[in-house]
Amino acid sequence: MLAVHEEQWSRYKRLKWATGVFFFGFFPVVALMGLLETQIFHKRIPATASGAFVFLWFVSGAVLTFLFSSWTCPRCGRPFVRYRNVALWTKRCVHCGLPTYSDPLSPTQTN
Repeated sequence: MLAVHEEQWSRYKRLKWATGVFFFGFFPVVALMGLLETQIFHKRIPATASGAFVFLWFVSGAVLTFLFSSWTCPRCGRPFVRYRNVALWTKRCVHCGLPTYSDPLSPTQTN
């Protein structure tokens, strides 16, 4: 039973990490693209390719944000970080108060 909850928390951790990388990684990736196109390839990337990249980046980020904010609490089955239509970065379930990475059957014990 505990292995199932560890698997759920592992998915939560991966979604949280991926969402953070997409959120904070946009500008460094765009800067790296600019550096690559000017310093290494010595030519401009077509505007359509840059636009397609930005569009795909934001679509991917939106999907990751939706998956992260929709991840359900192992105890109450409601979204862990989303209350109504607001997603919060929290260390406890916004509905039942389950601490992050803890066993839903014994919430005082954390990993």
